[in-house]
Amino acid sequence: MKKELSKISDDLNQGVITNNEARTLLLGLLIVSENTLAKHKLTIKEHGYGMYQLSQNGEFLMEAEKLDCHKRAREIVEKYSR
Repeated sequence: MKKELSKISDDLNQGVITNNEARTLLLGLLIVSENTLAKHKLTIKEHGYGMYQLSQNGEFLMEAEKLDCHKRAREIVEKYSR
């Protein structure tokens, strides 16, 4: 991921991509797709007040902001994809 972040940063600084394009690329690195979540039996559901719950197989794992839940989901996916 470090390489991808550097590439986005370089492209943004050199004017190759716009701020909006950089934002979209960054979110793509951080957010796990619905298909990937489903494959690993993960769910991220809004819980209220800007908080979300991450569960796996219906078992609660954590409550946090959306990007933090996606970060943990990505860690889980990467762990089981090795």
